[in-house]
Parts: sequence; C-alpha cells; structure tokens
Amino acid sequence: MLRAAALKVLLGLPGGRHALMKEALSHFLEHLRGLGGIRATFLSLITGAVIYLTSKVFELYDDAVMASLPFERTALLQVLLAAVVILAVGFIAHEWGRSRLRRAVPEFRDTFYTEIEPIPFRTQPLDSAIQHTLIPTLFPSELNSSGAETMPFEEIDKVGEMNRYTAVGVKAGERIVGYASFWPVRDEVGLKLLAGAMSDSDLVASDALPDSQRRTARYAVIPGFGVVHPKNSIRVRAAVVLYHTLKTLIAREYLKGHKRGSLTVIAFPYSDAGKEWCEKLGFVANGNYVAYADGKSVPVCCRKVTLLDLV
Repeated sequence: MLRAAALKVLLGLPGGRHALMKEALSHFLEHLRGLGGIRATFLSLITGAVIYLTSKVFELYDDAVMASLPFERTALLQVLLAAVVILAVGFIAHEWGRSRLRRAVPEFRDTFYTEIEPIPFRTQPLDSAIQHTLIPTLFPSELNSSGAETMPFEEIDKVGEMNRYTAVGVKAGERIVGYASFWPVRDEVGLKLLAGAMSDSDLVASDALPDSQRRTARYAVIPGFGVVHPKNSIRVRAAVVLYHTLKTLIAREYLKGHKRGSLTVIAFPYSDAGKEWCEKLGFVANGNYVAYADGKSVPVCCRKVTLLDLV
C-alpha cells in the first residue's frame, strides 16, 4: 500500500524524472523495510498516510489549490516528495547509527543467558573491590603510593558519600569482577577536562556534584571502566552487562528529568581496550591530550548524550 500510494503522487512528474524518482523511492522503501522495529513501522505508516492523503487532496482540490499558488503543480509535488524523503533519510541514518551500536554492544539479556549480576549503584563491597582489586589491576602505576594511576582513594570515598550514583559494578558468582565510575562535575571542571588542562586523576571530591544536584550536571567524566577475570568468556559477558548497567544509571539517575536534556560525557582511554570501547560507543577525540604521572599521553574523548540515546 505504501509503495502504491507513494507512486501515485509522482504521476504528475515528467517521464524521465518520474522514472528516476520512482527508482529512488523504491530504493528508499527497501532500506526502510530492512530497518524493522516499532519506530520504523510507525514511520512507514505515517509516511504512507501523508502521501496517500496528499494525493487525495490534489485529486479533489487540485484546480482550486493550484490556482491560489504562484508555482506549477509539478514543482509542488517535487517539493513535498523531497521533504518526505529528507525526513525519512534522516530517520534511517539515525537508526543505522543505533544499529551499529547495538551490534558492537549487544543487549546481553537478548543475546545470551548470563550469570553476571549487575550492581546498580555504589555500595561498600563495591568500593572495597574498586580500591583494593580493580583499580590496581586495571591501572597499575609504581609512581603513586596507591599503586594505581587514579585520584587518591580518600577522594573516591568522599565522592561516594556525596553521591552514591557515581559507580556501578558487576559480579560473577560471589566475586566483584568489574566496575565503571561516573562523576558528574562542576561546569568549570568539565571545561578544564575537555581542554586537557587536567586529567581524571587530578579530580578531588569538591569537583563532583552531590546527589541532590546530579540532574543539573552539564558535564560528567568516566574515570574508570574495566573488568578483571581470568576467563575470557566471563570477561566478555561482564563487560556487556557492565556497559548496560552504566547506561541504565545515566539514563535513570541523570538524564531522566534533566533540566537541560543533554549531558557531555568525557573519557580518557588510558588503555588499548579503553580506546576500543570509546570508538564503539561513539566517543570522539577533541584534539586535546592529557599527560599522566607515568608520562603517558592520552587523548581527551567526549560525547554529548540525551535520554533518547540510551533508551
């Protein structure tokens, strides 16, 4: 029905252009059908309805409508068709981006059964595992007294007391095997991080926003993200669960009811795995770099996210 109704609008076009537009529309419809899902189906129905109703209007009132307009019938049809196609192409481009992300990081509950248990916010056992096991293993450094490249642990504790929605984790059995931290920061701190004037290791508790102000944040940083387990299959499952747990935290506790509607998330891919995850999740290097205490230079990556990006 959609194809027939759409082609009906094209009847007023000249022969050669008619054939060209018919081929382009057919190509567009093939892509649209390939998208699948509720939103693509909804768009198909809306597009078909608009085209069908437009054709009916011109059948009934074409003479009266065209007499009141300063341009030809064919030109108007071309403009209307172009507007519909542009909107549809924009939607398809957005869906392709979301599909690419879903392929890179699949929905774990739909992909495979997993025994990995999410930890949806900061807890005392998670804090202990982060400081004593996860950070020293993931980000070792002989230059710091903590044995890791990170901000002082006492600052991490202070932030946890201010805002429990600053870390999530995952468990495999009884063992906490991964964590992701998420610090909403004050505007001036966010700008310094983006400029490369400071790194996440330079953060202190006063740079972060408390629980009561978390939905006013314009900037946030991910100081750490990683999984530690000897079995690769469990590491992969845990990483996917960890990603979706962090995504849920950001959507539910920061962007739902957010006063500005968007949040700029900053990340510093310290390891090769971190660089790979940043690329898969759409983070883009802004051209600035930060230098850590061990002399390693790391690019500043960022991405603006909205609630729509995470649901």
